[in-house]
Amino acid sequence: MHNGTYVTPFLNATTSYYVNIDNETCSSPRTKITAYITACEPPPGLIWAKGWGGSSIDDIGGILVLQDGNLLVSGDFFTTVDFDSGTGTTNLTADGSDGFLMKITPDGDLIWVKQFTGAGTINPAAMVEDASGNLYVGGM
Repeated sequence: MHNGTYVTPFLNATTSYYVNIDNETCSSPRTKITAYITACEPPPGLIWAKGWGGSSIDDIGGILVLQDGNLLVSGDFFTTVDFDSGTGTTNLTADGSDGFLMKITPDGDLIWVKQFTGAGTINPAAMVEDASGNLYVGGM
């Protein structure tokens, strides 16, 4: 675990694009809003950048650093998305606007991801962990 900052830039593009932080590039052929997380530390320096998304809008609603040092990430997505930014494949397919809750390591590697479906937009955003390690998630 590092003592830096996690950033989730909101990227919107109509053509392919890339993110360049501290001369490290995270590129994407996607043509819609894509979810990215970057881990940075002073002075500024990029530790890692991970991205995922489908052919439509994907958004991060919140990030929570858990007591065990892992990260809990919430957000929403619209199409089929591979939530494993590494060499594996963990596809989830949305039925409209679905929410997700994802646990990743401090290095950004996927531990697990859960999908939330229902009528209308599902966008989990607020998260808290109590002293016993129970997780509570709220949103719209």
